[in-house]
Amino acid sequence: MLSNVYRPLLALALLMLLPSILASAQSQFKLDLDRDISTCWIDCSGRVTDTINLPGRDINDPSFITKNCQFDDYLSYMSACLAQVCQSAPDAAYAVEYGREICHKAGVDISNFTLPQSYLEEASEYFTSAEYTSRGVRGVQVWGIPGWLLVLSPLALVLL
Repeated sequence: MLSNVYRPLLALALLMLLPSILASAQSQFKLDLDRDISTCWIDCSGRVTDTINLPGRDINDPSFITKNCQFDDYLSYMSACLAQVCQSAPDAAYAVEYGREICHKAGVDISNFTLPQSYLEEASEYFTSAEYTSRGVRGVQVWGIPGWLLVLSPLALVLL
C-alpha cells in the first residue's frame, strides 16, 4: 500500500498523463503512419489473406490492398485477428490506425473500422472491476485541495 506521502505525487503524475491517454496511439507514441509500420497489422493481414479468398478470385495476397480493404470479410477477420494477435491494447489501437491509413491511401474509406465490441468492453470493464479499483488508486486531496486542481496550478510543483 502506498504511503500517504506518495499518493499526491502519484495522482499528479497520473493527471499529467491524462492528455496522452485521451490521444490516439499514433500521437501518444510519436509514430508516423507513413514510416512506422504496425507489425500486428502486417501479421494479421498475412494470416487473413492466407485464410480467405477475394470474391471472384481463387487467391488472395496482402499486396491486393485496395481489393482487401473493400472486402467486408477481410475487415471482419482483421478485426478479430488484431484482438487476438496484438501484444497490448496500444499495439491493437495503433494497428487499427495504421490499417485505416493504409486503406485510405488505397482509396478506400474504412474510418468505421474498429476492434470487436467484446474486446473494447472487456478492456473497459477491467478498469471498473473490483480487481482494479481495489488497488488503492483514488482521487486524492493535498491540504484539502483536489489533486486534479493542483495540476492546473503553476504552484503545484512548489507545493509538493
